[in-house]
Amino acid sequence: MPNSGSLFIGYYRKTRAGLQERVRILRRGERNAGGLLVGTIETTSQAVLQCLRQLFKRPEVLARAVAAARSEATQQFDGIVWEVLRWDPVAPFVFRLAARDQVVAEGTPREILVRKGKVVLPLLQSAMFDPDLFPYPEEIDPTRPFENYMHFGYGSHECLGKYVGMVMIPEMVRQVVMRPGIMAKGPIDYRMGPFPEQYDLSWSA
Repeated sequence: MPNSGSLFIGYYRKTRAGLQERVRILRRGERNAGGLLVGTIETTSQAVLQCLRQLFKRPEVLARAVAAARSEATQQFDGIVWEVLRWDPVAPFVFRLAARDQVVAEGTPREILVRKGKVVLPLLQSAMFDPDLFPYPEEIDPTRPFENYMHFGYGSHECLGKYVGMVMIPEMVRQVVMRPGIMAKGPIDYRMGPFPEQYDLSWSA
């Protein structure tokens, strides 16, 4: 039978391990919250500006978007936003490191074995033009299922700000396109960086 000293040591170790795990979780939460506050600014503005750029390239789609915005057809408008972003996504690709051997696209003609430790380059933009999930991919169809888009990533690496961005991005685009005669005065200025720094627009009084 264990003595009181052994019981105390066992209890202490379990308690300490539990506290360490709680601290680890809290610190991870702090990093995620900080990343959400900082990352939201750059990626949201990039999505908004690149969406506008694609709308300005397509006057007929812009007219549909303006009509949907003015009629408060929220679902229709949001669908247009996610559709045009397929041509100009914030993350057209990402890098990933395989944590284990994994068969990708098993049972299809594209099946391939990815070995543990290999660097993988998933092409998110290309995936959003896959006709199996996006029939007639070259067409703007605002009725497509939102879950097929890769704008916010997928699975364990899904964007932490997904549900914030789902509201903010379309609403910011909506407020801009409702300006009468809205148009771009020039290209988006990235100033040699990955994120937009300036995008000059003009509209009627």
